[in-house]
Amino acid sequence: MWGCTSESVALGMATYLYKQDRARRKSIEFKTDIQGLIPQFLDRIAVSHNLPEWGIGGQVSYINGNYLTLTCSYDLTDGVYDSIMFRDANGSVSDVLSMVVIDSNTVEVTGTVPAWLYDGEEFDKTNFSMGISNTFVKDYIVISVKPNGNEIAITATNYDETIY
Repeated sequence: MWGCTSESVALGMATYLYKQDRARRKSIEFKTDIQGLIPQFLDRIAVSHNLPEWGIGGQVSYINGNYLTLTCSYDLTDGVYDSIMFRDANGSVSDVLSMVVIDSNTVEVTGTVPAWLYDGEEFDKTNFSMGISNTFVKDYIVISVKPNGNEIAITATNYDETIY
C-alpha cells in the first residue's frame, strides 16, 4: 500500500485482501441480451439455476423416441426422480432434461432427446445420470460487463460476507 503510514490501516487492508483471496474462488460468466447493461461493476446479483442432486446412473439400453429403457436395477417408481442428463462418447454432457418415470426401468423424456444417444452393440451405450432437480440461488458480485453487439457478457465472482 504505497503511501500508507498507519499500521492499523495496513493491517486492515491486508486482512481484507487475504480473506478476499480465500473466499472468492468461484466465478461465472454468462451472456445475455441488451438488458445485461443494467448491472454495473461491483453490483451484487443473484444467479439461480436448476441443478439436479444426482442419485443414480447407468446406461441407456433401448431408445424408442422419447421413451428410454435404462440398465438400472433401481426401483424408479418411488417418484423422486424428475431430471436426467446424458454423457456422449467424448465425455460432453447434454442439457438437464425433465422426465417422467413409466415403470421400474423405463422413462419418458419430456424435452428433446439428444440425437447422439446410442443403444447399439458396437460401442458403449450412452451413459446417463438421474436425480431430483432443485433451484439453487447464489449471490455474486459483478466484476466485468463486456458488450459485443447485441450480446452482453457478464463475469461475476461469488459474494462471501465473511470477507467484511
